[in-house]
Amino acid sequence: MNPTHKPSPFRAVSRPGMALLASLVVACAAPVLHAQAVALVDSATNYSTSNALASSLTFTDFSLGAGNALVVVISSEAVGTNAFSVTFGGSAVTANVANAQGAQSSAVYWIINPSVTTGDVVVDLGADSRAGVSVLSLSNVGGVSDSDTFTASNNTTSFPISYDATAGGFVVAGYVDNGSNTGGSASISGGNINTTLLSLTNDQDGSSAGIVQGYGSISATALATETFTSSRNTSSNNRHAAALVAFSAIPEPSTFAALAGLAGLGLAVARRRRS
Repeated sequence: MNPTHKPSPFRAVSRPGMALLASLVVACAAPVLHAQAVALVDSATNYSTSNALASSLTFTDFSLGAGNALVVVISSEAVGTNAFSVTFGGSAVTANVANAQGAQSSAVYWIINPSVTTGDVVVDLGADSRAGVSVLSLSNVGGVSDSDTFTASNNTTSFPISYDATAGGFVVAGYVDNGSNTGGSASISGGNINTTLLSLTNDQDGSSAGIVQGYGSISATALATETFTSSRNTSSNNRHAAALVAFSAIPEPSTFAALAGLAGLGLAVARRRRS
């Protein structure tokens, strides 16, 4: 043996031993590699109809409470052209996903960690509209894992949106069609959305649009699909618009500590093996 070179103590560990050590480290870290799930703190809904058209809808003094994110879901049939804008406490909410098919428009707006936590939520619809709006306060929101929209002008009565869902996250969506006064209701099914925020039949107070908005918690990381079904199963129901956003949770501080510890162990092993 070269007397000037001290053998690394890690060289004395067999490969099975190193594998066992790595397994133990991962097993010990596993309980802290998680995030606290996104949760609904509060919600409110409002709508306008053909008998009482509106160009804007306001939620007075909406409070986030313990939440850190404001989400606004809009589904509208305009008498003209929708051009949405949203403010919270007088400040613009700019992050959004939106789409339109003719007079039918759907959008989701959001802001994470806003500078105000209580204030009026004002939704400008851009034109007189039959519209439904839901406002939500969510807690533990770290970001957006995915978002998407669809529009269609055909006789199909159900439409899927697929998205990347993250365990512990939360998904919201809205949909509108031109159901034409049959008394039918639109629906969202098949994925993580299991709670309806707002459902307006297509004959609600003289209206002709079917509107549905909903949310759900995400239990598993996977490619998920929500299916939107129109309020009328006939060929005249030929305009559809939907928007969806999936939120991810804030990682726990222990997650970062565990990852840093694992990275440090790996670096130490690598350095000792080079010595």
